[in-house]
Amino acid sequence: YVLGPRFQWLRAEIKVLIDPTSVPAEVTDGVQEALEELLSPEQQRIGQALYPGQIYRTVLEVPGVREILRLELYVDGEAHRSMERPIRLPRDGFLASDRHLVEVETRAGRSTSGDVYGLEGGTS
Repeated sequence: YVLGPRFQWLRAEIKVLIDPTSVPAEVTDGVQEALEELLSPEQQRIGQALYPGQIYRTVLEVPGVREILRLELYVDGEAHRSMERPIRLPRDGFLASDRHLVEVETRAGRSTSGDVYGLEGGTS
């Protein structure tokens, strides 16, 4: 018989500076969609490492995002401390989008935050 992949849940806590003309909720939704697309089964292979730079690039492409002020990554609840090192997976590992926290800040320094949800069943 064939075993399926072993899911590992990726949680991003991210703070972005947005364009002052952007709507914060729209940017938050855009970040959610971008992270879900990056972590979709169509975009990765079982056992494939993910580099934090891929997350930076993906989020910076979201309309309205000007800069990433803070990015913290957690895999199965454990902090991934180095933004230079890839997130390595076992041969049967597969990253799935966990619950993300996205905070947006305008130039005026006001910030709002919102939970961004990925696949159901993740752990915090």
